[in-house]
Amino acid sequence: MSCRRPARAGAALALAHEDWRRDLALLPRQSVLEFREGALSKGDRDPEPIVTYLVIRAEPYSMVPTLIAQFRNRVHLVGAQIEDNRIRLTWYTPQRPDTDYAVFVHARRDGVLVAQHDGDPADGLYPTSQWQPGDVVVDVHTLAGDWDAKRDQVTVGLYRRDTGERVPVVDPAGHAIADSVPVN
Repeated sequence: MSCRRPARAGAALALAHEDWRRDLALLPRQSVLEFREGALSKGDRDPEPIVTYLVIRAEPYSMVPTLIAQFRNRVHLVGAQIEDNRIRLTWYTPQRPDTDYAVFVHARRDGVLVAQHDGDPADGLYPTSQWQPGDVVVDVHTLAGDWDAKRDQVTVGLYRRDTGERVPVVDPAGHAIADSVPVN
């Protein structure tokens, strides 16, 4: 992703059991946002360990990221990096998305699906319906299985969480050109 970033970055911690989403309004606008779960803990009455806190990192940027693909739902793919079995995607939204979307990442060898991962962006910690104009959201997906980024084609797409309908990739005029985009 090509963003110029000021030297100042911020991080916010929020308890996982509180309504931490209301505090998202306090994050600086026009920031690269990265969400991850913190440590697990288990109290005497907890049947299973629970996430104790969430880490929300907000790093302001000064230039709009370079576009890789534009989806019809007001979401742009602006970054894709493949490291081992992890695909790090970066999304930008110039306008607030109208609903919640899920991401699919497919690896195909000779047209045959060999690995995939479907999931909500940011591990479901920041649903697309809550994204604000100017947000850049980091989203990591792990592909399990026997695939190789050097020989298999990795594609990324979005679909509506409520219907399963894929969101078209569009050209600058808004015409549908595909339902996914290659990232390697």
